[in-house]
Formats: sequence, C-alpha cells, structure tokens
Amino acid sequence: AYEVGKDYILKDDMKVRKGPSTDSEWLKKSELAEEDKGKALDEENAILSKGTIVTCLESDGDWLRMSSGWICGYDKGRIYIRVAELEERYEASKAEFYEKVGVDQNSSPKLSGTYSVSAEGSMDSVEFFEDGECAVHFGTPMWPETDEEGYTNGIYAVSGNKVYINWGGRVDADVYEMSGKTLTKTSEQIEVYQG
Repeated sequence: AYEVGKDYILKDDMKVRKGPSTDSEWLKKSELAEEDKGKALDEENAILSKGTIVTCLESDGDWLRMSSGWICGYDKGRIYIRVAELEERYEASKAEFYEKVGVDQNSSPKLSGTYSVSAEGSMDSVEFFEDGECAVHFGTPMWPETDEEGYTNGIYAVSGNKVYINWGGRVDADVYEMSGKTLTKTSEQIEVYQG
C-alpha cells in the first residue's frame, strides 16, 4: 500500500491515467498539473519520465494517485514505483549483489523477454528486463512470497551461460544454466542479500 504524503520515484517512463486501471483513459499532456508538464516526455500524451518524484495523494491497490492522475506502481512482478528515500539503499544492495556473484554491474549482459524454467517444480518462467530486474512466475502462487498471479520481483546477473537470480529479499541467489530460452537450475547458491 502506498502511503499518503510520501514521495515515490518512478522506475520507468509511466503513463498517467484518469483512474486506477489500465482500462482507464490515458491523460493528454495538456491535462497534467502545471508542475508535471515539464516532466512529460511526449508533447501530446501524459508520460512522465523515469526518475520523476511524485507525492502520493491517494492509493488504490497497486495504483497511486499523484497531482495529475493515477500511475500503476506494480504489475505482474514488475515494480514501477519505489519509495524515494529507499532508492539509494536499493541501488547499493543491487551493487552488492553483483559484487557477490562476481559480475560487473555495468558490463553484465541484459536479457529481455520470457524464459522457461526446467527442474524447478512450480516455478515455470522468468521475465527479464533490461535494467537488471526480473519477474519470476510460479505456476502455483507461493503466498506470501508472490502475488495472486504467482509473480515476485527480483534482480539478476549474467555470466557466460549462467544466470544468477535473487528475489523477494531472499538471502541466497540461485544459479541457472541458460540454453537458448530455457533455464535449468543448478545445485549452486551464493549467499547475498538483496535488501
């Protein structure tokens, strides 16, 4: 739940809508509050740029209302809004993860798209994003670690054909061997804390 009066940072370029739903109409730039118009990426549509700080005026599930309208904060394992004051701490923990697995954060290859998972039981796929984050999907939701659709947010690093994944603040990062679009879990684990 988002806290009224607290500042949040956008983790991606975000659309501003009239209501808390992807079915809700998308605002035009001209409809943005004056203080937000300069943050818009598009001359016509209301798209606020990554890194924009917004203040929560109201929340509704995974949605936050700021001065101009509603923004989606979380969807299918993907976090789009993070508490601004915690962002520096999160980035530091992400750097620690890369250091522990022995991969340079800036040169690690970035995967994109969904990969299937073998030898993992209920875990059936991972969606990778080019900022080093990922959404792990479990065929059977594992409450309270995952949402109702079985997604949980994580971070990853790539070294050769190995992918290191740490999700949900777990202490250990699991290691997977990558072959095409398939990941196979190994017996290796690396002790690291995402934070």
